[in-house]
Amino acid sequence: MNSVQQSLYLRYRPQRFGELVGQEVVARTLRNAVRERRFAHAYLFTGIRGTGKTSAARILARAINCEAPQDGEPCLSCGACESIGAARSLDVIEIDAATNRGIDEIRDLRERAQFLPSELRMKVYIIDEAHMLTTEAGNAFLKTLEEPPEHACFILATTEPHRLTETILSRCQRFDFRRIPVAAMAGHLTTICELEGVQTSADVMQLVAEAGAGSLRDAESLLDRLIGTDDGVLDLALVRSALGMADPGALGRLADALVAGDMAPALAELQQLASSGVEPRQLLRSLGATARARHWTALAGAGASDGFWLELMDACSRGGNDLRRSDDPWMALEVILLKLGAGRHPKGAVVAAQTPRSADAQEPLSKPDPGPAPPEAVAVKPEAQPPPNPPPTPDPPPVIATVVADSPEIAGEEPGPVGDEGPVAWAEVKEWAQQRHPGPFAALVRETRAAALVEGRLTVEVRYPWHLAQLQGAANRAILEGGCREVLGAEFKLELVLLGEAAQEPAPVAGEPSSLGLALKQFPGSTVRKVDFHDPTGPPSIDP
Repeated sequence: MNSVQQSLYLRYRPQRFGELVGQEVVARTLRNAVRERRFAHAYLFTGIRGTGKTSAARILARAINCEAPQDGEPCLSCGACESIGAARSLDVIEIDAATNRGIDEIRDLRERAQFLPSELRMKVYIIDEAHMLTTEAGNAFLKTLEEPPEHACFILATTEPHRLTETILSRCQRFDFRRIPVAAMAGHLTTICELEGVQTSADVMQLVAEAGAGSLRDAESLLDRLIGTDDGVLDLALVRSALGMADPGALGRLADALVAGDMAPALAELQQLASSGVEPRQLLRSLGATARARHWTALAGAGASDGFWLELMDACSRGGNDLRRSDDPWMALEVILLKLGAGRHPKGAVVAAQTPRSADAQEPLSKPDPGPAPPEAVAVKPEAQPPPNPPPTPDPPPVIATVVADSPEIAGEEPGPVGDEGPVAWAEVKEWAQQRHPGPFAALVRETRAAALVEGRLTVEVRYPWHLAQLQGAANRAILEGGCREVLGAEFKLELVLLGEAAQEPAPVAGEPSSLGLALKQFPGSTVRKVDFHDPTGPPSIDP
């Protein structure tokens, strides 16, 4: 019968204070307390997951009850150490407060704590996830901490000490377990690989340690998974692929494109990274680390940085929550980078409405810049004051304007143009792109809409110039044409144009008036003029 192999973090769990990785201050303080037999009745161990809190609690339980401690360390060979190590002792009780958090469980603990130990010198209660105790349970436990039995010691472990009441915190001796340094973690992982007979390198161990983000247990779990991917050999390319990390060269090219404000190559790199299996959250972390390195290099070398790397660091540090909550992490990542690109080069990305027009602008952002004087066709200044009581005049017919240039935004899921088989279901093409090609390609298609269908030629408007350039590329165009055939069930000659540059009025179906014709019918005698909004800095020009 095959047995289940223990995980690395269980096999190499520390057994002495000196084996705690990266927690030298905590280990030295506790070892001195054991050496001098100065024990507190309540301890509080805090820190992120995987930093050794529960392991230190078990080591302390051994050291308190060890029959022959050696320089403050448990001997690991006496009856008490062996009993605690094998989890057989009835006097060392571990409680998971996440599942035993009610007042009934704490009352039971209080009653049992009054009894003397059955075999050891002291009873030790290890309460993991102590912040999960209910308010009533915490109040009941407080009474025990105020008047503890002489033969009992309580060790509380938590990742969120701020959720414990001040009265509980004030009665515990607190130890903060820090994030484990990368160098110390990499050294420990190298030792594990040597004991397991795995060939590796310092660069690989550095990469795994960085991926652990300060948690040794997380890093050991990653190493455990990586060891099973090959026959005793771990190389850098394998580890990057398994962890969903980006190649440093691609990461550098992406950073160069972003700092230059050139979003077309930035999008191309994103597409390549997405197709190679890079995990977006890992990419965001790696991009933040690259920005940090370049920012400090700029400060230490040529002088002051222009501020972009600091902005990228801030965006990466804040964007993790957005990616974690998003149904489409790649889309959330694109939004973060597009906003940065807008600040570097307004023509290369979406320009946020809140962005000032100039660095020295002092007027409110909502106030438009003054443009040239409006033409007479738009506004006519009267030459003389009207009489006090002018005779009533009929209202002039309304002016119907047709927008022929850039629209502020792509409309929602509006009906597509009408062809021989009915309206073009462009919303279904967008859904197809999201399902079949999630990531950068789907983001491109989201910024499009079907504008006209005339004699088998389907005109598709694209919102931004660089989106249009990408979709006109051979690979993306072929994918889009294939999607049109698959979703719409017909062969179209696809024409991609910038938003507002399509034909003004698609040919109507026989027997049906056009939208412009309906407007004229609704307002007989009205005047039709063309309004050009293509120039965003000036007022609209109207051609009679």
